[in-house]
Amino acid sequence: MRLYLLLLFLLVSLCAPMSSAASLLEYKDGDTIHEDTTWSRSVVIEGVVFVPEGVTLTIEPGTEVRFGKSDAAYSEGDEGSTAEVLIPGSGIRVEGRVIARGTRDKRITFTSAQHKPAPGDWGCIFLDHSKGSIFKYCNFSYSAYTIHAHFSRFDVSRCVIKQNEDGSRLGMCRATFDHCDITGNTGKGLNFRQCRNTVTFCNIRDNHEGIFLNEKDEGCVIENNNITGNAGMALRLGEFHATDVTLNNNYWGTADLAEIDRLVYDHADDPEIGTAFIGPMAVEVAEAGVDGFAVSVLWKFKTGGFVDSSACESGGVVYFGSWDRKLYAVKAGTGELLWSYETGDCVDSSPAVADGRVYFGSWDRNIYCLDAATGLLVWKFTMAKSEFDDHRQASPLVEGGVVYMGGFNGSVYALKAESGELIWEYRTGGPVRSRPALAGGLLYVGSGDGKLHAIDAVTGSLLWTYETGGPVNTEPLVRGGSVFFGSRDGNIYFANASGGGLNWGFDAAASIEYSSPLLTGNAIITGSSDGKLYALDKDTGKPVWVYDAGAVIYSSPRYVNGLVVVGDNCGGVHFLDAITGEKMGYFKAGEAVQSLSTGPDGTIHAGSRDGYMYAITGGY
Repeated sequence: MRLYLLLLFLLVSLCAPMSSAASLLEYKDGDTIHEDTTWSRSVVIEGVVFVPEGVTLTIEPGTEVRFGKSDAAYSEGDEGSTAEVLIPGSGIRVEGRVIARGTRDKRITFTSAQHKPAPGDWGCIFLDHSKGSIFKYCNFSYSAYTIHAHFSRFDVSRCVIKQNEDGSRLGMCRATFDHCDITGNTGKGLNFRQCRNTVTFCNIRDNHEGIFLNEKDEGCVIENNNITGNAGMALRLGEFHATDVTLNNNYWGTADLAEIDRLVYDHADDPEIGTAFIGPMAVEVAEAGVDGFAVSVLWKFKTGGFVDSSACESGGVVYFGSWDRKLYAVKAGTGELLWSYETGDCVDSSPAVADGRVYFGSWDRNIYCLDAATGLLVWKFTMAKSEFDDHRQASPLVEGGVVYMGGFNGSVYALKAESGELIWEYRTGGPVRSRPALAGGLLYVGSGDGKLHAIDAVTGSLLWTYETGGPVNTEPLVRGGSVFFGSRDGNIYFANASGGGLNWGFDAAASIEYSSPLLTGNAIITGSSDGKLYALDKDTGKPVWVYDAGAVIYSSPRYVNGLVVVGDNCGGVHFLDAITGEKMGYFKAGEAVQSLSTGPDGTIHAGSRDGYMYAITGGY
């Protein structure tokens, strides 16, 4: 009896449908998706499926969409006309939108259903007057046109477009291709006609032709790509492309302009078409491709002046100053303005937030305390006039109910945070332009007199100084009984925090202006005026790595998620591997970036002299 029941159980189990079969979705030619629909796991399409206007097709991460080798096709025009075949075989026709957003670990696949697949097995995804489609972390293979689109706007990022006939075929579109691998396609990697598309950080390699600009594509932005190894032309202008195009900052496999010219088909080959002006990169774009590092701008906020003030984020609000005389409070997630407060002069002091109040200085010689929620004035303290040049303000440190801040006039003030009442004033011999550091009851202050001053934080009395050969404008870093700081004399110093005795000094061969030291792991990291960022062993002062930013560094480096981030005076923000110093990513603002800060979630706030505060992130 037991044997009989066991056999019956096995028989029922074998006859039961497989769970994968139950999850399989099948579509035939002419099917229409009439309402918002989500695909997951496995989908098979035999023919052309239609997504009409107003309908969203969402494809979940890890889904595989397989297309049969159908004789069905979709074209526009009357029967028997010579109209273009828009979908030559199985595919998806979209007037609504497709949201195919995979993940790095669970990519979405669009491929052939054939046992032995080949390019052209299926047609394409055809976007027709469609807006808002997204393809992210998708793999496309064995199609005729991959994504074919007319009059559409959509985004393609982190996608592999490989072993198709054409990697795309777009007419009159505004699309973005970012961090994609467009490789091994038997026709054209990218095929545009009358488009204003943006192509950045892509590998366009080993296709028959790399990029084909057919007609009036001068509005396209094609930058920071590797366009190499294509069997025919790397770039071809079509017979109707009468206008010129400019492609800067791409790598073409060589920096030799004569060699690049042989890879480009333009006016030199056909006098009826335009000229392609090429400004090449000398080396491969390391950040390009699906595994390349990407920098995203979450928001940017425009002020009326330079933004040299490092932001302070607290309670979901980002506070920062501008040379337009204002301190701003904006929402951390969106950059939406909450309030602004106008002072009597430029604000490049970096604010501090404590106990519901925000503290900062202005060139009008006032230290301000505002209500952090409303921006209303609580108190202000006026510093004495300065005998020194008035440029580059210090920033406040708020600890234990006390505001510590230096001024142009060379004084360091300790004020009651609650009322602004003066506790003590200490006088240095030069302007104080950086935030002080507090540790072990001592306040460490750099000054334009070339000295680091160690002051009793309670009484304001001097305990010791360490003299350098130039102004000390960096914020000291105190860790484990040691203090690190830079000087305009070109040296980075490591001194004993209790007595000022020197442990080591490193000659950077260029002035250290305002780039305050960062400690990460066992390395002290700071930037110099010759564009070098130094990572020094904190115990010996010997270089661990040196990175050349190519422009003056005034900003202080920041650490976030295994990366060191630093700005330069040409507007660059560099993302480096903290251990090796290898460049991982790059962002370009309009002007110098002299201030950086990090939010609790790792967002980088970059202030620029183009007047913007940028909120950016970097990663894979």
